Amino acid sequence: MTPCTAPRFAFLRRIALMLICLCAMATGYAQPPVTTLSPQATVSVLTCAPGSELYSIFGHSALRIQDPASSLDWVWNYGVFEFDTPNFILKFARGKLKYYVLSYAYSNFYAEYSHEHRAIEEQVLNLTDPQKKRIFDALLVNELPDNRYYQYDFFFDNCSTRERDVVANALGADLKWNPRTPNDYGSYRDLIDPYCRNDVWADFGIDLLLGLPTDKTADERGATFLPDELLRAFAAAQVKVDGAWEPLVLKQQTLLDIPRAPITSFQFSPHIVGWFIFVIAALVTFWCYRTRRAGRGFDALLFLILGLLGCLMLLFWIGTDHKATYQNLNMLWAMPTHLVFGIMLMVGRWQANVGRYARGVMFWMISFVAIFWLLPQGFHAGVIPIAMAATLRLIWMWYWSRLKS
Repeated sequence: MTPCTAPRFAFLRRIALMLICLCAMATGYAQPPVTTLSPQATVSVLTCAPGSELYSIFGHSALRIQDPASSLDWVWNYGVFEFDTPNFILKFARGKLKYYVLSYAYSNFYAEYSHEHRAIEEQVLNLTDPQKKRIFDALLVNELPDNRYYQYDFFFDNCSTRERDVVANALGADLKWNPRTPNDYGSYRDLIDPYCRNDVWADFGIDLLLGLPTDKTADERGATFLPDELLRAFAAAQVKVDGAWEPLVLKQQTLLDIPRAPITSFQFSPHIVGWFIFVIAALVTFWCYRTRRAGRGFDALLFLILGLLGCLMLLFWIGTDHKATYQNLNMLWAMPTHLVFGIMLMVGRWQANVGRYARGVMFWMISFVAIFWLLPQGFHAGVIPIAMAATLRLIWMWYWSRLKS
């Protein structure tokens, strides 16, 4: 951990970063100082390394245009949103928060990522003057007040895909992608997993909330929602220049060289907590069997938590615009109905209904634990012991209801 990332400096870092961003935004709301480019102008793609905050762990991309003839050196950033938006938190959670493109001086962009200790890689594109002009004009049009806002989607419409589309639309048939072997990208879930290795609890939460769309196999276009994949796609692409196909990237260089943080070797992970819960459930079940007790307190807490998780997943499925949270099969084990069941256990009433619920859901949970690996959605390994713990307690409650009947 470098001194600037130590916890005691976290507050000062956020204040400094806020000032840098405000400076960039103040500069950016003005139009670029020129509206035409000279033959000396260059267009490049900037790829920024992942950061330490959750919102930045997947990296970032931006487009840069330089023109020595007019001293232009500006960046177009599609990852901006307004903190003072009414109902900001609610709109963010529901996927209704509007993002927009903002242009500002490259010096401010560099200062921001230097302060965050995040490397910047630049790919200067091999373009003709008319191709550069089409990209520049598209950026100017996108930044007009009526055009600058867009509905952000993490996988399908984000800061990386927007820049891909600006370049692709401007070049049209003059651009040729050279993708890797088909199906070599894996699923969207496979693509984001490596970025969560230093934050295992964020990985756990993401896997809980993301549904079936995340397990679709990504193609060369879909994979470019990640800035690193966009960098690789541009590096392999070709552009037609004067009738001949040439590499799209003329030059690649490191503008800010900062090593990425190493992967933490050991963390107190959800896997450990999941197996701890299962061991506790097994010990409680053994104690209940020996003492002929119901163990209702533990069961109430367990199923209340699982039910709340299920309700949260259901809310993200039907109550938000996040496409990746639809059809979440995690609700096969964290059922919203568990919440009602937990309340029934907590108040200690409706004993007959407790037995009926335990009997009905018990077989469902046994089936899930037995065949989860055959389902089309990937599940975090930490949920399996938790599902096993719930299954074990349901079996006991069914057995207990038979003893008392």
